[in-house]
Amino acid sequence: MAGGLRTGDLVRAVVRAPSVKAGTYMGRLAVRATGSCNITTARQGVVQSIHVRHCRPLHRVDGYRYSTDPTAGTPSTGSGGGTVNVKNSTGGGASSPRRKAGASAPEIR
Repeated sequence: MAGGLRTGDLVRAVVRAPSVKAGTYMGRLAVRATGSCNITTARQGVVQSIHVRHCRPLHRVDGYRYSTDPTAGTPSTGSGGGTVNVKNSTGGGASSPRRKAGASAPEIR
């Protein structure tokens, strides 16, 4: 953790000129102990050595991956474009590590 950000956070980094890395990047953060970080973006791939002071959090890591791509993750119930699909990063689709995929929990009354 550096500057209040953790690996996996979704961030926006605005790097000003005259830096070689000048530009705006948005993606997943990988923090190093030195305070610099890597940002994995959809367009540029991995952008290395961006200092954490340039990064602003958009979403804190919570164990899930979020996407605006309607084909990613689980099917959405919305009409597509712009919907947020959630996919559990542990995979498998089960709601518990001990429960088999497709099994449901007993109903509690």
